Amino acid sequence: MDFRRDIELQNTRAAVRHGLGAEPIDALRVLNAVSPRTWHIRIEFDRSNRNHLHIGSTPPLSDTEILRILDGRLPSLYRGDSLAVRLTDGVFVCDFLDAPGDGRSTSYAFTRRTQEEVGGALKVIGFEGPPIMHRQAQLTEWLLANTWLGSSSFAAGQGRVEVDVFGFRYDVARPRNDTGTDPCPSFGVRTPLKDRSGALLGEMSLRMSPRLSKRKENSLRHRTYGVINPEVCWPQFIGQLAPARESWLSIEVDVKCMEWYTAYGPADTALLRTLLMAIADATTAVASGRDYGEYLTLSAAWRRSAAAQRIADRQEGLRYSRMVRVNSIPLMREPCSENELVALYMKLEAQGALPFDCKVLEYTAQSDIDALADFRFGTEEAYNRFAPVEFEFGAAAFLDHDHPPQQTKLVICWHEADLCEDDGFVATPDPWRFKLVCDSYEVPVVVLRYVPAVEIR
Repeated sequence: MDFRRDIELQNTRAAVRHGLGAEPIDALRVLNAVSPRTWHIRIEFDRSNRNHLHIGSTPPLSDTEILRILDGRLPSLYRGDSLAVRLTDGVFVCDFLDAPGDGRSTSYAFTRRTQEEVGGALKVIGFEGPPIMHRQAQLTEWLLANTWLGSSSFAAGQGRVEVDVFGFRYDVARPRNDTGTDPCPSFGVRTPLKDRSGALLGEMSLRMSPRLSKRKENSLRHRTYGVINPEVCWPQFIGQLAPARESWLSIEVDVKCMEWYTAYGPADTALLRTLLMAIADATTAVASGRDYGEYLTLSAAWRRSAAAQRIADRQEGLRYSRMVRVNSIPLMREPCSENELVALYMKLEAQGALPFDCKVLEYTAQSDIDALADFRFGTEEAYNRFAPVEFEFGAAAFLDHDHPPQQTKLVICWHEADLCEDDGFVATPDPWRFKLVCDSYEVPVVVLRYVPAVEIR
Protein backbone atom coordinates (compact mmCIF):
# COMPACT_ATOMS: atom_id res chain seq x y z
CA MET A 1 0.00 0.00 0.00
CA ASP A 2 1.38 3.41 -1.05
CA PHE A 3 1.95 5.95 1.73
CA ARG A 4 2.68 8.81 -0.69
CA ARG A 5 0.69 10.23 -3.58
CA ASP A 6 2.03 12.88 -5.99
CA ILE A 7 -0.75 15.12 -7.28
CA GLU A 8 0.12 16.68 -10.60
CA LEU A 9 -0.41 20.37 -11.38
CA GLN A 10 -1.29 22.02 -14.69
CA ASN A 11 1.45 24.55 -13.94
CA THR A 12 4.24 25.05 -11.43
CA ARG A 13 4.11 25.54 -7.69
CA ALA A 14 5.35 29.09 -8.26
CA ALA A 15 2.32 29.77 -10.49
CA VAL A 16 0.01 28.34 -7.83
CA ARG A 17 1.60 30.53 -5.16
CA HIS A 18 1.22 33.54 -7.48
CA GLY A 19 -2.51 32.82 -7.60
CA LEU A 20 -2.86 32.83 -3.82
CA GLY A 21 -3.74 36.52 -4.05
CA ALA A 22 -7.21 35.45 -5.14
CA GLU A 23 -10.03 35.78 -2.62
CA PRO A 24 -10.45 32.80 -0.25
CA ILE A 25 -14.07 32.53 -1.39
CA ASP A 26 -12.77 31.48 -4.81
CA ALA A 27 -12.25 28.02 -3.31
CA LEU A 28 -16.01 27.52 -3.78
CA ARG A 29 -15.54 27.68 -7.55
CA VAL A 30 -14.83 23.99 -7.10
CA LEU A 31 -18.57 23.65 -7.77
CA ASN A 32 -17.87 24.41 -11.44
CA ALA A 33 -15.26 21.72 -11.92
CA VAL A 34 -17.71 18.84 -12.41
CA SER A 35 -21.32 18.35 -13.51
CA PRO A 36 -24.04 20.04 -11.40
CA ARG A 37 -24.94 18.17 -8.22
CA THR A 38 -25.67 18.82 -4.55
CA TRP A 39 -22.66 20.19 -2.69
CA HIS A 40 -21.92 20.17 1.04
CA ILE A 41 -19.80 23.04 2.41
CA ARG A 42 -18.86 23.03 6.09
CA ILE A 43 -16.56 25.27 8.17
CA GLU A 44 -15.51 24.30 11.69
CA PHE A 45 -12.80 25.09 14.29
CA ASP A 46 -10.07 22.73 15.40
CA ARG A 47 -8.39 22.75 18.82
CA SER A 48 -5.85 25.28 17.58
CA ASN A 49 -8.66 27.67 16.55
CA ARG A 50 -7.93 27.13 12.87
CA ASN A 51 -10.77 27.04 10.37
CA HIS A 52 -11.31 23.80 8.49
CA LEU A 53 -13.20 24.01 5.18
CA HIS A 54 -14.80 20.67 4.23
CA ILE A 55 -16.12 20.20 0.67
CA GLY A 56 -18.13 17.19 -0.48
CA SER A 57 -20.94 16.35 -2.86
CA THR A 58 -23.80 14.00 -3.68
CA PRO A 59 -23.06 11.96 -5.73
CA PRO A 60 -19.49 11.79 -4.37
CA LEU A 61 -16.55 12.97 -6.46
CA SER A 62 -14.54 10.29 -8.23
CA ASP A 63 -10.76 10.13 -7.88
CA THR A 64 -10.42 11.47 -11.42
CA GLU A 65 -12.63 14.46 -10.62
CA ILE A 66 -10.75 15.18 -7.39
CA LEU A 67 -7.37 15.10 -9.11
CA ARG A 68 -8.67 17.45 -11.80
CA ILE A 69 -9.90 19.87 -9.12
CA LEU A 70 -6.45 19.83 -7.48
CA ASP A 71 -4.51 20.56 -10.70
CA GLY A 72 -3.61 24.09 -9.52
CA ARG A 73 -6.19 26.10 -11.44
CA LEU A 74 -7.96 26.85 -8.16
CA PRO A 75 -5.09 28.35 -6.12
CA SER A 76 -7.40 29.17 -3.20
CA LEU A 77 -7.50 25.46 -2.33
CA TYR A 78 -3.76 25.71 -1.64
CA ARG A 79 -3.76 28.83 0.54
CA GLY A 80 -4.33 27.06 3.88
CA ASP A 81 -1.76 25.42 6.14
CA SER A 82 -2.57 21.96 4.77
CA LEU A 83 -4.85 20.26 2.29
CA ALA A 84 -6.44 16.85 2.91
CA VAL A 85 -8.06 14.76 0.19
CA ARG A 86 -10.12 11.58 0.41
CA LEU A 87 -9.31 9.16 -2.43
CA THR A 88 -10.41 5.57 -2.94
CA ASP A 89 -7.30 4.20 -1.24
CA GLY A 90 -7.41 6.52 1.79
CA VAL A 91 -6.95 10.07 3.06
CA PHE A 92 -3.82 11.94 1.94
CA VAL A 93 -2.51 15.23 3.34
CA CYS A 94 -0.01 17.82 2.13
CA ASP A 95 1.42 20.21 4.73
CA PHE A 96 2.36 23.30 2.75
CA LEU A 97 4.33 24.81 5.62
CA ASP A 98 6.66 21.80 5.49
CA ALA A 99 6.60 21.24 1.73
CA PRO A 100 9.91 21.78 -0.11
CA GLY A 101 10.13 25.20 -1.73
CA ASP A 102 10.96 24.20 -5.31
CA GLY A 103 8.85 26.64 -7.33
CA ARG A 104 9.59 24.81 -10.59
CA SER A 105 8.01 21.57 -9.42
CA THR A 106 4.74 20.60 -11.10
CA SER A 107 3.38 18.39 -8.33
CA TYR A 108 2.71 18.26 -4.61
CA ALA A 109 3.51 15.20 -2.50
CA PHE A 110 0.58 14.04 -0.33
CA THR A 111 1.19 11.57 2.51
CA ARG A 112 -1.33 9.02 3.78
CA ARG A 113 -2.79 10.02 7.14
CA THR A 114 -5.37 7.52 8.29
CA GLN A 115 -6.40 9.48 11.38
CA GLU A 116 -7.27 12.64 9.42
CA GLU A 117 -11.00 13.27 9.29
CA VAL A 118 -12.38 14.69 6.02
CA GLY A 119 -16.09 15.55 5.79
CA GLY A 120 -16.42 14.91 2.09
CA ALA A 121 -13.74 14.91 -0.60
CA LEU A 122 -11.52 17.83 0.41
CA LYS A 123 -10.51 19.70 3.54
CA VAL A 124 -8.56 22.97 3.63
CA ILE A 125 -6.87 23.22 7.05
CA GLY A 126 -6.23 26.80 8.15
CA PHE A 127 -8.81 28.22 5.74
CA GLU A 128 -9.11 32.02 5.90
CA GLY A 129 -12.90 32.06 6.20
CA PRO A 130 -14.12 35.29 4.57
CA PRO A 131 -16.93 37.21 6.33
CA ILE A 132 -19.27 36.52 3.39
CA MET A 133 -19.48 32.89 4.55
CA HIS A 134 -21.42 34.06 7.61
CA ARG A 135 -23.93 36.06 5.58
CA GLN A 136 -26.50 33.90 3.87
CA ALA A 137 -27.84 36.56 1.48
CA GLN A 138 -24.38 37.65 0.30
CA LEU A 139 -23.08 34.09 -0.13
CA THR A 140 -26.23 33.17 -2.07
CA GLU A 141 -25.67 36.15 -4.36
CA TRP A 142 -22.02 35.17 -4.87
CA LEU A 143 -22.86 31.55 -5.70
CA LEU A 144 -25.56 32.54 -8.18
CA ALA A 145 -23.15 34.95 -9.88
CA ASN A 146 -20.05 32.78 -9.94
CA THR A 147 -21.24 29.19 -10.40
CA TRP A 148 -23.58 27.16 -12.58
CA LEU A 149 -26.22 27.61 -9.84
CA GLY A 150 -27.23 30.97 -11.35
CA SER A 151 -27.67 29.68 -14.91
CA SER A 152 -31.16 29.50 -16.41
CA SER A 153 -30.04 26.40 -18.32
CA PHE A 154 -30.38 24.24 -15.22
CA ALA A 155 -33.75 23.34 -13.76
CA ALA A 156 -34.68 24.32 -10.24
CA GLY A 157 -33.97 21.38 -7.98
CA GLN A 158 -31.22 20.01 -10.23
CA GLY A 159 -28.66 20.80 -7.55
CA ARG A 160 -28.14 22.93 -4.47
CA VAL A 161 -25.48 23.91 -1.96
CA GLU A 162 -25.83 22.92 1.69
CA VAL A 163 -23.82 25.30 3.91
CA ASP A 164 -22.83 24.76 7.54
CA VAL A 165 -20.79 27.59 9.10
CA PHE A 166 -19.96 26.76 12.72
CA GLY A 167 -23.35 25.12 13.13
CA PHE A 168 -25.39 27.74 11.25
CA ARG A 169 -26.99 25.76 8.42
CA TYR A 170 -28.81 26.89 5.30
CA ASP A 171 -29.35 25.81 1.69
CA VAL A 172 -28.72 27.73 -1.52
CA ALA A 173 -30.82 26.52 -4.46
CA ARG A 174 -31.49 27.66 -8.00
CA PRO A 175 -34.22 30.33 -8.12
CA ARG A 176 -37.45 29.35 -9.80
CA ASN A 177 -38.61 31.26 -12.86
CA ASP A 178 -42.36 30.89 -12.40
CA THR A 179 -44.02 33.54 -14.59
CA GLY A 180 -47.53 32.07 -14.36
CA THR A 181 -50.00 34.11 -16.42
CA ASP A 182 -47.88 37.27 -16.45
CA PRO A 183 -48.86 39.22 -19.60
CA CYS A 184 -45.42 40.83 -19.78
CA PRO A 185 -43.88 40.02 -23.19
CA SER A 186 -40.51 38.32 -23.43
CA PHE A 187 -38.01 37.43 -26.10
CA GLY A 188 -35.59 34.53 -26.20
CA VAL A 189 -33.29 33.05 -28.80
CA ARG A 190 -30.46 30.53 -29.03
CA THR A 191 -27.85 31.14 -31.68
CA PRO A 192 -24.40 29.78 -32.56
CA LEU A 193 -21.34 31.80 -31.62
CA LYS A 194 -18.73 32.04 -34.37
CA ASP A 195 -15.48 33.92 -34.62
CA ARG A 196 -14.67 36.23 -37.54
CA SER A 197 -13.24 33.28 -39.51
CA GLY A 198 -16.52 31.37 -39.19
CA ALA A 199 -15.20 28.79 -36.69
CA LEU A 200 -17.81 27.64 -34.18
CA LEU A 201 -17.03 28.71 -30.61
CA GLY A 202 -20.20 27.52 -28.91
CA GLU A 203 -23.72 28.76 -28.30
CA MET A 204 -25.32 31.95 -27.00
CA SER A 205 -28.71 32.22 -25.27
CA LEU A 206 -30.28 35.68 -25.15
CA ARG A 207 -33.37 36.60 -23.15
CA MET A 208 -35.11 39.96 -22.82
CA SER A 209 -38.09 41.31 -20.93
CA PRO A 210 -39.32 44.84 -20.11
CA ARG A 211 -40.31 43.63 -16.63
CA LEU A 212 -36.89 44.48 -15.14
CA SER A 213 -35.29 47.59 -16.57
CA LYS A 214 -32.62 48.40 -13.96
CA ARG A 215 -29.18 48.03 -15.48
CA LYS A 216 -27.91 46.03 -12.53
CA GLU A 217 -30.38 43.29 -13.44
CA ASN A 218 -28.67 42.73 -16.81
CA SER A 219 -26.29 39.82 -16.93
CA LEU A 220 -23.58 38.38 -19.12
CA ARG A 221 -22.41 35.00 -17.94
CA HIS A 222 -21.00 31.63 -18.87
CA ARG A 223 -23.39 28.73 -18.47
CA THR A 224 -21.13 26.96 -15.99
CA TYR A 225 -18.48 29.36 -14.71
CA GLY A 226 -20.64 32.36 -13.89
CA VAL A 227 -20.69 36.08 -14.53
CA ILE A 228 -18.35 37.69 -17.04
CA ASN A 229 -17.52 41.19 -15.85
CA PRO A 230 -20.18 43.35 -17.56
CA GLU A 231 -18.42 46.63 -16.79
CA VAL A 232 -15.71 45.72 -19.29
CA CYS A 233 -17.82 44.76 -22.27
CA TRP A 234 -21.51 45.44 -21.65
CA PRO A 235 -21.76 48.60 -23.83
CA GLN A 236 -20.91 46.56 -26.92
CA PHE A 237 -24.07 44.47 -26.60
CA ILE A 238 -26.40 47.20 -25.34
CA GLY A 239 -25.36 49.20 -28.40
CA GLN A 240 -26.49 46.46 -30.75
CA LEU A 241 -29.92 46.30 -29.07
CA ALA A 242 -30.39 50.04 -28.53
CA PRO A 243 -34.16 50.18 -29.26
CA ALA A 244 -34.77 47.84 -26.30
CA ARG A 245 -32.31 49.30 -23.82
CA GLU A 246 -35.19 49.75 -21.36
CA SER A 247 -35.55 45.97 -21.26
CA TRP A 248 -33.85 43.53 -18.96
CA LEU A 249 -31.25 41.61 -20.93
CA SER A 250 -29.56 38.30 -20.13
CA ILE A 251 -26.81 36.80 -22.29
CA GLU A 252 -25.50 33.35 -21.46
CA VAL A 253 -22.74 31.64 -23.42
CA ASP A 254 -21.71 28.01 -23.47
CA VAL A 255 -18.23 27.68 -24.90
CA LYS A 256 -15.16 25.70 -23.99
CA CYS A 257 -12.06 27.26 -22.43
CA MET A 258 -14.01 29.87 -20.49
CA GLU A 259 -12.21 29.20 -17.22
CA TRP A 260 -9.80 32.05 -17.82
CA TYR A 261 -12.33 34.80 -17.32
CA THR A 262 -13.99 33.63 -14.14
CA ALA A 263 -10.98 33.34 -11.80
CA TYR A 264 -10.83 29.60 -12.44
CA GLY A 265 -7.55 29.90 -14.24
CA PRO A 266 -5.12 32.29 -15.96
CA ALA A 267 -6.57 35.04 -18.14
CA ASP A 268 -6.43 34.66 -21.93
CA THR A 269 -7.15 38.17 -23.20
CA ALA A 270 -6.93 37.13 -26.87
CA LEU A 271 -9.67 34.54 -26.36
CA LEU A 272 -11.73 37.06 -24.42
CA ARG A 273 -11.49 39.52 -27.29
CA THR A 274 -12.52 36.83 -29.79
CA LEU A 275 -15.52 35.85 -27.68
CA LEU A 276 -16.70 39.44 -27.19
CA MET A 277 -16.57 40.11 -30.92
CA ALA A 278 -18.53 36.91 -31.54
CA ILE A 279 -21.23 37.98 -29.05
CA ALA A 280 -21.39 41.44 -30.63
CA ASP A 281 -21.86 39.87 -34.10
CA ALA A 282 -24.55 37.53 -32.77
CA THR A 283 -26.51 40.33 -31.07
CA THR A 284 -26.35 42.37 -34.30
CA ALA A 285 -27.90 39.45 -36.18
CA VAL A 286 -30.60 39.04 -33.51
CA ALA A 287 -31.48 42.75 -33.65
CA SER A 288 -32.15 42.57 -37.40
CA GLY A 289 -34.63 39.66 -37.12
CA ARG A 290 -38.41 39.89 -37.50
CA ASP A 291 -39.10 38.21 -34.14
CA TYR A 292 -37.07 40.88 -32.38
CA GLY A 293 -39.08 43.61 -34.13
CA GLU A 294 -42.32 42.03 -32.94
CA TYR A 295 -40.95 41.91 -29.40
CA LEU A 296 -40.16 45.63 -29.53
CA THR A 297 -43.75 46.40 -30.55
CA LEU A 298 -45.23 44.24 -27.78
CA SER A 299 -42.86 45.51 -25.09
CA ALA A 300 -43.59 49.17 -25.99
CA ALA A 301 -47.33 48.50 -25.64
CA TRP A 302 -46.77 46.68 -22.34
CA ARG A 303 -44.70 49.57 -20.94
CA ARG A 304 -47.45 52.06 -21.82
CA SER A 305 -50.03 49.87 -20.12
CA ALA A 306 -47.83 49.32 -17.08
CA ALA A 307 -47.16 53.06 -16.76
CA ALA A 308 -50.90 53.78 -16.87
CA GLN A 309 -51.51 51.15 -14.17
CA ARG A 310 -48.82 52.65 -11.95
CA ILE A 311 -50.50 56.06 -12.21
CA ALA A 312 -53.87 54.51 -11.35
CA ASP A 313 -52.32 52.75 -8.35
CA ARG A 314 -50.81 56.03 -7.13
CA GLN A 315 -54.15 57.80 -7.52
CA GLU A 316 -55.91 55.07 -5.56
CA GLY A 317 -53.26 55.24 -2.83
CA LEU A 318 -53.55 59.02 -2.61
CA ARG A 319 -57.31 58.74 -2.17
CA TYR A 320 -56.80 57.05 1.20
CA SER A 321 -53.65 58.87 2.36
CA ARG A 322 -53.49 61.34 5.23
CA MET A 323 -52.93 64.89 4.00
CA VAL A 324 -50.78 67.68 5.38
CA ARG A 325 -52.93 70.82 5.55
CA VAL A 326 -52.40 74.48 6.33
CA ASN A 327 -55.53 76.45 7.20
CA SER A 328 -57.51 73.30 6.27
CA ILE A 329 -56.16 73.48 2.71
CA PRO A 330 -54.35 70.27 1.62
CA LEU A 331 -50.75 70.82 0.53
CA MET A 332 -49.70 67.21 -0.15
CA ARG A 333 -49.95 63.75 1.40
CA GLU A 334 -48.04 63.02 4.59
CA PRO A 335 -44.40 62.52 3.51
CA CYS A 336 -42.87 59.06 3.66
CA SER A 337 -39.40 59.84 2.25
CA GLU A 338 -36.77 62.55 2.28
CA ASN A 339 -37.74 63.75 -1.22
CA GLU A 340 -41.36 64.21 -0.15
CA LEU A 341 -40.18 66.01 3.00
CA VAL A 342 -38.22 68.52 0.88
CA ALA A 343 -41.25 69.11 -1.35
CA LEU A 344 -43.42 69.77 1.71
CA TYR A 345 -40.86 72.11 3.24
CA MET A 346 -40.72 74.19 0.05
CA LYS A 347 -44.51 74.55 0.11
CA LEU A 348 -44.52 75.57 3.76
CA GLU A 349 -41.79 78.14 3.12
CA ALA A 350 -43.66 79.56 0.11
CA GLN A 351 -46.87 79.89 2.12
CA GLY A 352 -45.11 81.58 5.05
CA ALA A 353 -46.27 78.77 7.33
CA LEU A 354 -42.93 78.22 9.06
CA PRO A 355 -42.60 79.36 12.69
CA PHE A 356 -39.11 80.75 12.02
CA ASP A 357 -37.50 82.85 9.34
CA CYS A 358 -35.86 80.62 6.71
CA LYS A 359 -35.25 80.78 2.97
CA VAL A 360 -33.51 77.97 1.07
CA LEU A 361 -31.27 79.60 -1.54
CA GLU A 362 -29.63 76.50 -3.07
CA TYR A 363 -30.49 72.79 -3.02
CA THR A 364 -28.18 70.02 -4.25
CA ALA A 365 -29.32 66.65 -2.92
CA GLN A 366 -26.29 64.72 -4.20
CA SER A 367 -23.78 66.94 -2.42
CA ASP A 368 -22.36 66.46 1.08
CA ILE A 369 -24.95 68.86 2.51
CA ASP A 370 -28.41 69.14 0.97
CA ALA A 371 -28.97 72.90 0.97
CA LEU A 372 -27.72 76.38 1.78
CA ALA A 373 -30.13 78.80 3.43
CA ASP A 374 -30.50 82.06 5.32
CA PHE A 375 -32.32 81.47 8.62
CA ARG A 376 -32.87 82.76 12.13
CA PHE A 377 -35.19 81.69 14.94
CA GLY A 378 -35.93 85.06 16.50
CA THR A 379 -36.30 88.58 15.17
CA GLU A 380 -33.59 89.73 17.55
CA GLU A 381 -31.07 87.22 16.19
CA ALA A 382 -28.63 87.80 13.36
CA TYR A 383 -29.20 85.73 10.20
CA ASN A 384 -27.15 82.62 9.56
CA ARG A 385 -26.11 83.41 5.98
CA PHE A 386 -25.59 80.66 3.39
CA ALA A 387 -25.89 78.18 6.25
CA PRO A 388 -25.52 74.42 5.50
CA VAL A 389 -28.89 72.69 5.99
CA GLU A 390 -29.51 68.93 5.99
CA PHE A 391 -32.91 67.42 5.20
CA GLU A 392 -33.68 64.00 6.72
CA PHE A 393 -36.99 62.13 6.79
CA GLY A 394 -36.15 60.98 10.32
CA ALA A 395 -33.78 62.94 12.55
CA ALA A 396 -31.90 59.74 13.50
CA ALA A 397 -30.66 59.47 9.91
CA PHE A 398 -28.44 62.50 10.52
CA LEU A 399 -26.42 60.40 12.94
CA ASP A 400 -26.66 57.24 10.83
CA HIS A 401 -25.23 59.05 7.79
CA ASP A 402 -22.25 60.41 9.76
CA HIS A 403 -22.79 64.03 8.75
CA PRO A 404 -20.17 66.25 10.41
CA PRO A 405 -22.04 68.38 12.99
CA GLN A 406 -19.46 71.15 12.78
CA GLN A 407 -20.43 71.64 9.12
CA THR A 408 -24.21 71.62 9.70
CA LYS A 409 -26.14 74.63 10.97
CA LEU A 410 -29.67 73.17 10.76
CA VAL A 411 -31.44 69.82 10.36
CA ILE A 412 -35.01 69.74 9.02
CA CYS A 413 -36.93 66.47 9.41
CA TRP A 414 -40.44 65.03 9.55
CA HIS A 415 -40.17 62.99 12.76
CA GLU A 416 -37.79 62.42 15.66
CA ALA A 417 -38.56 58.72 16.33
CA ASP A 418 -35.68 56.53 17.55
CA LEU A 419 -33.87 59.48 19.17
CA CYS A 420 -33.68 60.24 22.87
CA GLU A 421 -31.57 62.20 25.35
CA ASP A 422 -28.96 59.43 25.35
CA ASP A 423 -28.33 60.31 21.69
CA GLY A 424 -27.86 63.97 22.61
CA PHE A 425 -31.39 64.84 21.41
CA VAL A 426 -32.72 67.61 23.62
CA ALA A 427 -36.09 69.39 23.61
CA THR A 428 -36.49 73.19 23.70
CA PRO A 429 -39.42 75.35 24.83
CA ASP A 430 -40.71 75.31 21.23
CA PRO A 431 -42.47 71.94 20.56
CA TRP A 432 -41.29 71.92 16.92
CA ARG A 433 -37.66 72.70 17.74
CA PHE A 434 -35.00 70.42 19.24
CA LYS A 435 -31.24 70.29 19.29
CA LEU A 436 -28.67 67.55 18.74
CA VAL A 437 -25.56 67.76 20.91
CA CYS A 438 -22.76 66.04 19.00
CA ASP A 439 -19.10 66.24 19.96
CA SER A 440 -19.61 69.53 21.82
CA TYR A 441 -21.52 70.99 18.82
CA GLU A 442 -25.21 71.89 19.05
CA VAL A 443 -27.22 71.49 15.84
CA PRO A 444 -30.80 72.86 15.79
CA VAL A 445 -33.42 70.37 14.57
CA VAL A 446 -36.80 71.46 13.18
CA VAL A 447 -39.49 68.73 13.15
CA LEU A 448 -42.07 69.82 10.57
CA ARG A 449 -44.90 67.60 11.83
CA TYR A 450 -44.98 69.73 15.02
CA VAL A 451 -45.09 73.10 13.23
CA PRO A 452 -48.19 74.91 14.66
CA ALA A 453 -49.68 75.69 11.24
CA VAL A 454 -49.54 72.03 10.12
CA GLU A 455 -52.56 69.73 10.38
CA ILE A 456 -52.39 66.03 9.46
CA ARG A 457 -55.68 64.31 8.60
